[in-house]
Amino acid sequence: MPSLDSGRTKRSANRRARRESIRHLSRTALYLALALTVHALENAILPPLPIPGVRLGLANMVILTVLYTEGFKTAFLISISRVFLGSFFSGTFLGIAFWPTLAGAVTSTLTMAAVRLFSQSKVSPVGVSVMGALAHNISQLAAIYPFFPNAGLLYYLPFLFLLAVPAGLLTGIVGRKIIVALDATRT
Repeated sequence: MPSLDSGRTKRSANRRARRESIRHLSRTALYLALALTVHALENAILPPLPIPGVRLGLANMVILTVLYTEGFKTAFLISISRVFLGSFFSGTFLGIAFWPTLAGAVTSTLTMAAVRLFSQSKVSPVGVSVMGALAHNISQLAAIYPFFPNAGLLYYLPFLFLLAVPAGLLTGIVGRKIIVALDATRT
């Protein structure tokens, strides 16, 4: 027959697990709201860059932060959710612009997670962000090609790379500062 103390211990452990689950869900919802807000503000406030379809990708600093603070699964969930909800709210859901955005989000998140995992902390969040930005641009170009199958589209790639590096640096530097600040508050 189990003792009374073991029953209390199990209930206490279950309560702690539920509380942590609720905290994690709350943080995930806040990060998603932040990513959507940054994405919307970037589209509304910043002037478009001279190359069509190119943006700074400021919402990526949120994904980078989540990757470092919450892990890959949460970062991937937020990245994909931001694309679906952002495109739904902007009226581009399942349109031509949706597919390159989705491809970029998936590829950049997977790339950042892989670089972080396989570099074993030898690559900083800034480097991880730059790699994510480069992967994002490559996959966006690959995703748009079926809609506009033209070899001339490949001439676009060097310009995308030239813009990906500073955008990745910017989001990486800001993301790194956020990660450090969050780590400081957790200890």
